[in-house]
Parts: sequence; C-alpha cells; structure tokens
Amino acid sequence: MPYQSIKGTPPIVLPWYVPVDSPCPPRPAPYLTLFDELLFGHLTTQQQAAARKLLTTPLDQYVDALWTGQQDLMTAKVRSAIVANAPKDLGPVSDITVELPEKGTLQAEAAPLSPQAPQLQLIQEAGVPWPSGSSADAATVMTLQYVVPACNGYWTQQLRGGGFSLPATDWAVNFNFTLSLVLIVSDSTRYPMFLVAADAVTDMSVSAENWAAATVVAGLGIAAFFTGQPLSNLLHPPDQLGTFPAEQLSPDLVSLADAFTALPPWGFTEISLRVNPTPPAAAFFGAPPVALGSSAAVEIDLTHPCDGPPTITNASAIAGKSFSVATLTPSATNVSAGAQICVSGRGFPAGQATKLQVVWSDTCSGTLVESELQWGLAAAPPTPTSPGMAPFPTNLADVIVAPTSGPEGHNAYATPPDQPLTPNTWYAFRVRDFDCRAMVATQWSSWLFLQTQASEQVELVLDFQDLQLATVSLALSGEFTELVTVPADVAAGTYVLSAMSGSRRLAQTSLTIFAAGSRPPATLEMLSPGTNAPIQGLVTLFGATTVTVHGEHFDPGTVELWLDGAGATSLGPATVDGAGSFTASLAWPAPDPGWHKIVAAQPAPRQAEIPIWEGGIAQ
Repeated sequence: MPYQSIKGTPPIVLPWYVPVDSPCPPRPAPYLTLFDELLFGHLTTQQQAAARKLLTTPLDQYVDALWTGQQDLMTAKVRSAIVANAPKDLGPVSDITVELPEKGTLQAEAAPLSPQAPQLQLIQEAGVPWPSGSSADAATVMTLQYVVPACNGYWTQQLRGGGFSLPATDWAVNFNFTLSLVLIVSDSTRYPMFLVAADAVTDMSVSAENWAAATVVAGLGIAAFFTGQPLSNLLHPPDQLGTFPAEQLSPDLVSLADAFTALPPWGFTEISLRVNPTPPAAAFFGAPPVALGSSAAVEIDLTHPCDGPPTITNASAIAGKSFSVATLTPSATNVSAGAQICVSGRGFPAGQATKLQVVWSDTCSGTLVESELQWGLAAAPPTPTSPGMAPFPTNLADVIVAPTSGPEGHNAYATPPDQPLTPNTWYAFRVRDFDCRAMVATQWSSWLFLQTQASEQVELVLDFQDLQLATVSLALSGEFTELVTVPADVAAGTYVLSAMSGSRRLAQTSLTIFAAGSRPPATLEMLSPGTNAPIQGLVTLFGATTVTVHGEHFDPGTVELWLDGAGATSLGPATVDGAGSFTASLAWPAPDPGWHKIVAAQPAPRQAEIPIWEGGIAQ
C-alpha cells in the first residue's frame, strides 16, 4: 500500500466484538468506555497523560513537536559530520552554518510483515528481539515517515599554498532528512508492540558556493567527495543503521504501546494496524478533527470474539455433584428428658419453595467483571408443541451480579430474601457475562426453567408417641441447624429421631434418653477429620497422627486424657465448658500395633473411653 498523508488527525483505536462462527459483521464497541475502563485504568498518572495526549493531538503536529525538540541535536550532528568528512587537503573548516526547516510532512504506510521486511531488520538492529513463538508472517508493520526536505549546511575552507595567500573556498551540502517511526505488532495480543525510531539522509549533494571553490572543483576533480561516502555517513558511522529506541526520541511514544499490554485479560485476542483513508468522526478519542475528510488516520484495530453463552443451571445440580446422603447429627446421643440438644442436618434437598439459586461458569475470553442476569415468573417451560411461548408474561427482573465464588467455583445468584417466591411455581433465568463494564462479552444463555417446591420444611420427629420436636426450613445448601428440647415427660429409653417430609423419612439417628433429673453417663467420641461428625463403629489408626475427640456429660472444669487407662500415658488435659462438653485435638503417639484406648477421666470418678485398633505404620 502506498504512503498516505497524515495531516490534522490523531491516531484512532477501534475495538471490535466479532460473533464467533457468525456471518454478522463486527460491531464497534463504545470507544470512550473502552479507553477509560481498560487502556487508562491500569496506567500510571504519567502514562495516562501521555496516552491521552497521543490520542487527542493530530499526529503530524505531535511529530512536528518531536522534530522541533531534536533540531539542536540535529544541528550539532550536521556540524560534526561536515568537520569529519570535508577533504583535509582544502585546509581547516570554519564558519559552519546549518539551516533546518521548521517542520516536515508526515505520511504513513501499513502492510503485512514478512521475514524479509527491512522493518524487521530495523528492530533487530535496534536490539529488540522478536518474541519466541510469534510469527512475523502474522504481524503488521506501520511505518510513519516524517520527511524534512531542503536541509542545508554551509562552511568555509582556507586553501593551503607554498608561501602563497590563496582565497577561501565556500561550500554547501544539501540533503533531505527522514525520521521513521516503525510500529510492529503480532496478530496476537499475547505479544507486545515494538516501536523503533530510525533516521536517514537522502538526496545529498555538495556544491561550490564561490568562484574559488568552483575553480578547485574544476582543477582537482573532487566534486563528489561527500557523495563518494555512504549517504548515512553524514549522521552515522559507516555500516550502521540510524536506529534507536523510541523512548530516546520521546518517552511519550511508548506509553500508548504500554497501554495495550493489559488487553489479553480483557478478552481482546487480535490486534492489527492500518491506514484509514476515511476515518469515522466517532472513532476519535477527543473531538473530531477539523481536517476530517481531507486526511487519512493511523488506525489500531482490536478484536474481541463474542464468546459463547454461559451454561446456567440449578445450584443444587451443578456438575460433579452426582448424589448426596441426608444425615442427622445430634450434639449428644445421650440426653436427659427436659434437656436441650442441637441437631444438624446435611445432604438434604435444597430448600427451594420460596427461594432459588442458579450458578454458571465464566465463558469470557478475558477477566469476568460482572454478569447480567434476568429472571422472573414463567407460565411454564416451552414444550415441543409451544416452542415460541414467551417465558415472562410479567415481573421480569434485570440485575447486575458481581463475580462470586459459588458452589464448585461457579458464579452464583440467589433470589433475594425480601422477595420470597411462590411455592410450586415456575420461574426462568438467563445470564450473560461482561469482561468490561457496560461491554457485553458473551451471548445470552438459554432460558433455565425451575419450579419451586411445594414445601421446604422438615419435621424432626421422635418415635415416642410420634412426638414432633421441631419444624425446620431447609437452606439452599440443603442444610439446617436447630436447637430442640426433649420434653420432660419422655420416658427413659433409646429412641429414633427422624427428619420427615410429609410421610417420607429423609434421615434418622438414635437418641438415648434418661429420666428427667438424672445425669447421663459421660461419653467420648472421635470426630471425623473431614466433617467433624462422630465416627460410628471401629476406629483404626496407622502410626503417629493428630486426632480430635469430643466428650459430653462431664463436670465443668478440667478433664485428663490418657492412653490405655487413667494414670497411664498422659495425652494432656482438656477444658470442659459449663454444659459439660469439650473438644480437644491431641497427638496419637503410635503405640505398638493392637488394641488401645483413649480415656477421658475426672476425679468423680467420671470417665469415658474410645476403643482404637492401632494398625502400625502404613507401608
């Protein structure tokens, strides 16, 4: 593509959301939102100012300012080059004058980058390695050329003669100066931008400025003493390119490249460069330039795939949760009539009569910032005979959900407690994800239809005259904890405590009840490391480990723990609370293989024990 003139237009950056596997054309996203949220959100204050300046200043004016700032350095380089390259036979150099134009013209070209492209050699010569794993064939190179024509240098040399006074010779060198800014990007945002500056001298000529110099040229034949050298020798040593890091020219130039380093976390997967001959007014970060319509603009295109929809499901049926067993766990299995115990339930069906919870996984290309969820009352789920039925006749809610860590690491949403649902009623939910606020990253999920239960209550029933001790409401987790009182008139004996849903028994456990006023015997149990529930049946240990024990019906104060009997090997003391219970972690010392026991003893004497089989150190 030929170079195109850039005059009066700042660079533009266009983000595109592209539907995956869809014939739909790309859809431009809100430009200001993108820059404020992403490109500037992670930059330092200094970098933000530099990037905003680059995106609101016409690019040619920006480079004009760079040229103005470099003129003193350029003048010094030209003076040094004249002194170093002027023929020594003509005598010492004096009266050097350098004239440089105030500004030049800017033009731009963009093209695919091939391995043989001279621009790739430029970044290699500048010491910037092309990243491993990035293909130059899948990259774009943008070259900005700032051409400053008609640069001039003048000097005088006094001819030397054997005792003769010879006239001075006046000379002029004329050349064009070009400053090139080369921006190379891989097609993948995994790799950074590469920005290199290079300068060059072209169309250089040397001429005589007076009759004495013209006479010397005719007589000595040295008209081409400058042009006989490589053109770049005027400003650079022989055999070296005039490349240097862009930050040496201006630190601001690298700020825009820095701004793109955070694109992958926001889901932008491709980047490309082009020269847009007719840039749209809405694409400019600031106000549209006055010169719009008469100049091309440098354009950076960012591509974000329109990701597939999330999969939304009932929280009680998430992947990996194939079954559960309902269990009842009383805080004590021995209790006196008239006393209280705490009963916990786990593994029950989720309580979904007046509330529902849904979960979904993140399908964004980038970082999930928020999700939009719609839900409401549904007449019924669509059927093959009514596929077009509207899911929401009324009461549609639209909520923004921050990323959450729900069950199994999913994002989760539960209907609000102050908006209780109607039991035995259909509701529908759908969701889509964002990886930038106010910018959609995924398609909408399918509608998920859920029906609330007829009831979420469970009755705790003791099989003493079918005595109902409590009615509890299940949480969405399928768990509950309830403090219940055993009536004082319950006769002593062993009973079954059941969790009932109507006529269905969901779980059961046994309770031994003692007569009111009597004191149950002390008990000692070992707790499971995973659930802290009492271990039922034989306890087997292998070698040294840490175990947790729980005791009930002891006297408040201190209880001593022993291995194999009171007064034998001490395992340490534990503190008994006012309710007569304690929980303690202790070190199992790996005794000889065989039968052993842990004994909890008080002076009353009041004691209990746990039989343990020691299997020896596991091989």
